[in-house]
Amino acid sequence: MKIFISWSKTKSKRIAYAIKDFLEGLFHDKIETWLSDENIQTGARPTAAIRDALKNYDKGIFCVLRENYESPWIMYEAGAISTHEHCDNENSDDCVIWPILFEPIQTERLFANPLYQFQFVNFDKEKMYKLAKEINNNVKAFKDIATLEKQFGFYWNELNSRVDQVLREYVIGSDNILDKKTVLRELAANAFPEPIMGDIIKFTSGFERQELYNILLRKSNKRLWLFGRKNKKIFANDNRWFFEQLKNKISGNEFDFRSLFLNPSAPPEIVSKAQKNDDFLQELKLCIKKAYRTIQENNLSPDKLCRLYDVVRVDEIIIVDDVVLFSHICFDENGVPFPLTDASFNVVEIGDQLGAHYVTEFHSAWNKATPVDSCVFEDL
Repeated sequence: MKIFISWSKTKSKRIAYAIKDFLEGLFHDKIETWLSDENIQTGARPTAAIRDALKNYDKGIFCVLRENYESPWIMYEAGAISTHEHCDNENSDDCVIWPILFEPIQTERLFANPLYQFQFVNFDKEKMYKLAKEINNNVKAFKDIATLEKQFGFYWNELNSRVDQVLREYVIGSDNILDKKTVLRELAANAFPEPIMGDIIKFTSGFERQELYNILLRKSNKRLWLFGRKNKKIFANDNRWFFEQLKNKISGNEFDFRSLFLNPSAPPEIVSKAQKNDDFLQELKLCIKKAYRTIQENNLSPDKLCRLYDVVRVDEIIIVDDVVLFSHICFDENGVPFPLTDASFNVVEIGDQLGAHYVTEFHSAWNKATPVDSCVFEDL
């Protein structure tokens, strides 16, 4: 059996090598894998070599992560394998595409991805064992299923350890501190609008989009401070991976995470200026409860990472590594704030005069705020 292993970008390349070693260790000479970086000979043109390989391989494993799930290369390679002449028969199982998700990605985004037709599977022991059984049914490497299961267990432990290490290094690594230039590059790569350049970089839309939080959670290596209201998107289920890694980030690299929530017990005149919705207080308490439990479940102290403020904000502030992102809060004639989701926002560096101002403002709010406590939502 010939299996083409597809990757795009550094992290998935390292995972692709781990998958290659896993398959070859488990099935030995019963399979033949092709991985572009290893199989392209010195002096060969990469595109030509890949094109030739795709003509001869009708099964592919695709290493899919947040950094590459929309990669044109991956789409091209999946399309090439799935459109072999002998794959046209709908009843044929000769051509197989296995897109494996190594990180959580929003379902609606995966649904819009052409690879969705091949049924994404999450990287876990159960799914990888199912893949191993499918391969074994084809190559007959193990006649006894018990032997396959035993050998799989051995190689799975090594594979899982290597993949976990790659993902951990990527999340925890402290060498790449975000600066303004890097943030702009990341925003451009994720289809944010063209910014208006100047000492203060202005984006006409995109604030509080989930894509923005995905970038900040994925790329932050030094600090992540949030001066929001409910911080709902940060503590969404799709971001649980971040909090699962947070203890290691804090203890291993002096990472500083802080989240300021509006205090549900703040004076009514302050709460009324936070949101028009009559259910706002209930929603706020639920968000604080979720944040409290998420942090607690990952062996961290909520009272050290989350605090409750009781002042009227002028801006929503996000401080990530050496960059400040902020959006001015605008109010209608009744003093009710307009939504900030997809609002305009600005980007400055901490070292700038305005950036230093916002750092000072955050510190002031943090020092005056109350540590979050379970009594906030005890009536829910």
